[in-house]
Amino acid sequence: MMINNTIIINRILILVMSVFLFTCCMNKSSKIESNNKSKTDSIVISSANHEVSFKSFIDKFSSDSTFQKNHIKFPLKTVINGYNFEESDSIYYQTEQTWKYVNLNKRKVYGNAIDCKIDSLSNSVTLLGINTGVKLIYHFRKVDNTWFLVQIEDSSN
Repeated sequence: MMINNTIIINRILILVMSVFLFTCCMNKSSKIESNNKSKTDSIVISSANHEVSFKSFIDKFSSDSTFQKNHIKFPLKTVINGYNFEESDSIYYQTEQTWKYVNLNKRKVYGNAIDCKIDSLSNSVTLLGINTGVKLIYHFRKVDNTWFLVQIEDSSN
């Protein structure tokens, strides 16, 4: 009887130890996997989120006039580059009162086709008038986790 009890106790101990070791190993490997996965995902997601969030911001900025006004750093610096480098640049500042809503996603202005390029790396939107010489660059900057229009550059000729 004593031998049977010892065998049963040993088996229970082995079973408990096996479960304990298995659980520890699984937790450790899943932590390593999740840490590796989260590091990899955060690298991929952060760059993808940056692009998506800037594009989403531009869509909202272009479709909502109140949102647009609230996401412009006034007075807004506007630089008009000199024509063919023969003239000097002109700089003026737009106030909230003089600002007129602009739809950056619009594809035609006064009957002329417009090409809109959103550059998530430079945080800018470039509007190019097809066969018109119009080139406007809207520069944005992230301040306290929110995008703001900080400058317009007119390089039209």
